[in-house]
Amino acid sequence: MPDVLTRGRGFARRLWLPRAVGLLLSLSCIVSVQITQPVSIGLWILLLTNALLWSPLAYWRAVRARDPYRTELGNLLLDCGSAGFWAASMGFNLLPSVTLLAMTGMNMLGAGGLAFWRRGLLAQLAGILVGLVVLRHPVAIQTSTAQIYACLPMIVAYPWALGLVSFRLAQQLSRRKQELELISKQDGMTGLHNRTHWDQLLQREFARCKRSGAEASLLMIDLDNFKLINDRFGHQAGDEMLRQFSGLLARTIRASDLAGRFGGDEFGILLPDTSPERALDLIRRLQQRLHEMQAGGPGDRQNVRVGLSCGIAGFDRTYDDVAHWLQAADFALYRAKAQGRGRAEVADPQGVLA
Repeated sequence: MPDVLTRGRGFARRLWLPRAVGLLLSLSCIVSVQITQPVSIGLWILLLTNALLWSPLAYWRAVRARDPYRTELGNLLLDCGSAGFWAASMGFNLLPSVTLLAMTGMNMLGAGGLAFWRRGLLAQLAGILVGLVVLRHPVAIQTSTAQIYACLPMIVAYPWALGLVSFRLAQQLSRRKQELELISKQDGMTGLHNRTHWDQLLQREFARCKRSGAEASLLMIDLDNFKLINDRFGHQAGDEMLRQFSGLLARTIRASDLAGRFGGDEFGILLPDTSPERALDLIRRLQQRLHEMQAGGPGDRQNVRVGLSCGIAGFDRTYDDVAHWLQAADFALYRAKAQGRGRAEVADPQGVLA
């Protein structure tokens, strides 16, 4: 429900400016005709009330409603009915009437497409009918030069206001798209690349190395004793450890390196243009910083230290595909854990092939 309210109020907020601008500019069109014919004081009061008060009233009505979006659509239909009424009050003076009806029709198309535009057209016809019955003004379609000039601000400025609203909406949609793309690529807990996106990046790097012969190292990391953290202190503590390690990892690698979470306490790191020897240096730094990070931890966790084991596989042209490269790093990780954990092992491509 809060999301519905937020979106509906945002919709009403976007339409507030075009409505306010349109009503003020339409005042010039209508007055240019009304001053040439006998008009009652009541109609003048209605015109000024509509031009000056309807926009804030419509916005207030929408944002306080239980369904702001539907209420704002109702406001747009009232705009159309009002345009039809004022067209009839002007005796269908050609340019002012067409301007009012066209601009409100433009609003309907922008807000709800052709289906909503058809509803707006019916509202305009209803407004025209009310105007004809109540006012009984004679038809006078001729537009004078002065009335043409009076309509120019509306014709020129109102599309600008709509364009500004459309531009801001496009910016919002672009930002939302970027946010969704980021969410689709990130692991929700750690902020690292998720498995799907990381696999895509790995595939791209594999193709680059295969094509150019460039160096690259693939690292598979497993956190030692992580299960003890979960078992003794709960999953919340385990999640916090994952976040802390991920932050440490992000601060340790280069901007060009690619770190991803495979799930649980498993991580993958892709180091472009890096030999396995240099990758070992990175792991040593990471192990040292992980130790330092935990040295200042809560006293009841001092007896449970998380370490890391790592398997490193440098790119080799003999690898048939990405799966083969991953397998090499996995085998190296298995050896590291089998030999006591807290270690890093480098894969032998020939051993994997065998």
